[in-house]
Amino acid sequence: ALLYADAVRMLEERIDFDRAEIFGIAGDDLRLEAVVHVAFYPGKAELGLSVLPGARGRGLGNALFSRAVMHLVNRGVREVFVHCIAENAAMLHIARKHGMRVGQEGGESDARLALARPTPASVLAEWFV
Repeated sequence: ALLYADAVRMLEERIDFDRAEIFGIAGDDLRLEAVVHVAFYPGKAELGLSVLPGARGRGLGNALFSRAVMHLVNRGVREVFVHCIAENAAMLHIARKHGMRVGQEGGESDARLALARPTPASVLAEWFV
């Protein structure tokens, strides 16, 4: 089995922190239970969401998705997308719940959402999250 520290180290090595950010939720033991990875591209961003099996069904994925979208809006990103396998029902459920347009081709799915422009209220709201 992959050790927790090894998994975090592998993730850290693969992420380009010059164009990406990560938000996470830790449990009572301070171990990450859910993480959203945000990769920035010109005018758009991609989200990757992971929730540990034992932490699913508690709204962590929805909370991180909302947090990431708020962050993107306040940075002027105009579109966010998610790419996943078609069998990833949990991710597709979250995508649809947040108004993303989902398309499937073969065994893969893509979801897209146009984002609003930042407002003083959205910037202030992010400070309190």
